[in-house]
Amino acid sequence: MIYDKHASANRSALILRISDRAYRILLAAYPAAFRKRYGREMVQVFRTSCKAAYRSSGSIGVLRLLPAILRDWVWSAAV
Repeated sequence: MIYDKHASANRSALILRISDRAYRILLAAYPAAFRKRYGREMVQVFRTSCKAAYRSSGSIGVLRLLPAILRDWVWSAAV
């Protein structure tokens, strides 16, 4: 089996880009003042978590983050 480093990098970039875009969409549910104050840090923590999950478990690792992210979003954005 030939390992294609570029194909692997493209797959990781894709799952990370899709996750980042989805997270930014979720952030839109928060009040503007909250996003202005905490949005940048929230995105950075999310990206760091996704990258770490990808490094340890691949795309499935990133997908495993989703239930916790969605639970947190439902809980905190509704308040």
